[in-house]
Amino acid sequence: MPKHIILILSDQHNPNVSGQHDSYVCTPNLDTLAEQGTSFSNCYCPSPLCVLSRIAMLTGQLPSKTGIITNQQALSSDTATFAYGLGIAGYETVLCGRMHFNGPDQRHGFQQSLVGDMTPMIVGGSDSNHSPTLTGTSGQSRVSVEKSGAGNSNVMVYDKAVRDAACQFIENWDGEQFSQIVRRVVVHYSLLKSWVQTRLNPVDMAGQSVKDIRSIVTTLVHDSGNPWLTGVCCINMDQNVSDEQITAIFQTVYGLREEYNDIKK
Repeated sequence: MPKHIILILSDQHNPNVSGQHDSYVCTPNLDTLAEQGTSFSNCYCPSPLCVLSRIAMLTGQLPSKTGIITNQQALSSDTATFAYGLGIAGYETVLCGRMHFNGPDQRHGFQQSLVGDMTPMIVGGSDSNHSPTLTGTSGQSRVSVEKSGAGNSNVMVYDKAVRDAACQFIENWDGEQFSQIVRRVVVHYSLLKSWVQTRLNPVDMAGQSVKDIRSIVTTLVHDSGNPWLTGVCCINMDQNVSDEQITAIFQTVYGLREEYNDIKK
């Protein structure tokens, strides 16, 4: 077994948007980690909802087996996770960052939790308001589009705290083998970042004009038959989303992926 295990997870991060797969994204540190470590290239998310997908990863069971079918449910504390298994195998199990465990059990097999969760942990759910000026930007809503671009939020500050705590733990560790999950969340709030990657534009990145991008997204949304997408989701490109906003979205989403390259700092 490897002496140490470090598993880095990000939210809503398409693996193709990294320097390994995309010439327009500069992520040399992440590329080096992938080349020298293990990169999961043949895997998939078992659910399009984040809590369900993370619980499935931790337990090795589909949502239909865990019974976690919404983001507001809590995993039973007597359910086995790989953190318990690694602990039994002699690893110090460490969680650093957001896992969105609902309910009183915030460990589920992890012996240490370096940075507390930033998400409400109440069973049944609770509204998140990470910043009064950014209310509503945590999802796929029109306000996210309208506020996309340069800025800052406590979500981004949280992610930097996760990065620093993870690196400090590794530098100071003097025990036996450890397993650490590093969970960063800022890409989940993917339309705001501290600086805009203005060198990038949709035509270069996607090989499509803004007009083509608008047409493709609109067709995908309309053809989905999903009433939420067609009736609520604001990123409906035929409804007053300007070319400038589409460009800002691309620049910000790609730029946020580059911010993950700070893992060695």
